[in-house]
Amino acid sequence: MPVSYDMAWQRRNGGHNSNTGHGAVMGAHTGQVLDYGVRSKTGRTCATGKKKNHDCRKNHTGSSKSMEPDVAVDLFQHAIKNGVKYSIYTGDDDATTQAHIRDKVPYKVEKHSDTVHTKRSLVSKLYSLRSSQKFPGCSTLSVKVIGYLGKCFGYCIAQNKNNPQSLKTAIQNIVPHAFGKHQNCNDMWCHYKQNPENYKHNELPFRNDLHGDELEKALTTIFNEYSTDVAIKKLAPAANSQRNESLNNSVGLKNA
Repeated sequence: MPVSYDMAWQRRNGGHNSNTGHGAVMGAHTGQVLDYGVRSKTGRTCATGKKKNHDCRKNHTGSSKSMEPDVAVDLFQHAIKNGVKYSIYTGDDDATTQAHIRDKVPYKVEKHSDTVHTKRSLVSKLYSLRSSQKFPGCSTLSVKVIGYLGKCFGYCIAQNKNNPQSLKTAIQNIVPHAFGKHQNCNDMWCHYKQNPENYKHNELPFRNDLHGDELEKALTTIFNEYSTDVAIKKLAPAANSQRNESLNNSVGLKNA
C-alpha cells in the first residue's frame, strides 16, 4: 500500500527542541489518516510530583529529532497487525528515518521523495551558495535567478512524471539552458532552436543568458546531486506529502 509519512513538533519553528511531536501515515490515493503516533518527553503530572499512579503520557526519552524515526518504525510495524504493508512511502529525505525503516521494519519499503521538500532543499542550497561564495566576473546569483532555477526544477519533475530517463536529462539541462547552451534542450519547452538569433529568456534578469565558468561549475555541482540514478528513482513518481503538511498545520493550530 503506498502511503505518505511526515512528523511535526509542537514548536513548528524550533521543533527539534520541542517536548512533543506527532507523526501520521496517510493513504497516497485516499488521503485518509491510516495511523498516527505521538511522542512526549514530559508529563504534566509527573512534573508536579504530586501523583504517582496516573495515566502517564511521557513515552520518549531521546532527542526531539529522534521522535521522527521512532514513530515511523512503530507505525510501519503496526501495519502488519492490520494485515497490510506500507510498501511505498513518500516523505522528506531524512536519512535517519530511512535507515530505521530499512533496518527495523520486517518487510521491504520503497522510498519516494517528496518533490516539494526536495525543491526546498535545492533552493536552500542555492541560497547557501549565494551567501558563502563570490563569483567575480560572473552573473549575480540573485534571488530572481534562484527563483528561476527552482521553478525550472519543479517543471522538470511535473513534466517528466514516471519517466526517469527524461527527468534525468531535463534536470541536467537546467544549468546549460540558463547559460545559453541549448544543444540538448527539449524543443517542447525550449524555443531557442525556433529562432536562435532572437531568442531571449523570459524570466532571467534582462532576459539574458547567465555567464561565468565558475558560477556554472558551482551550479552544475548542486544540480548533479539531484540527477543521480538514486535521486531520480525517488523523484520520478512526482509524489508529495502535502496532505501530511496540511494535517500538521491543523494540529498545530489546535496546540497554539
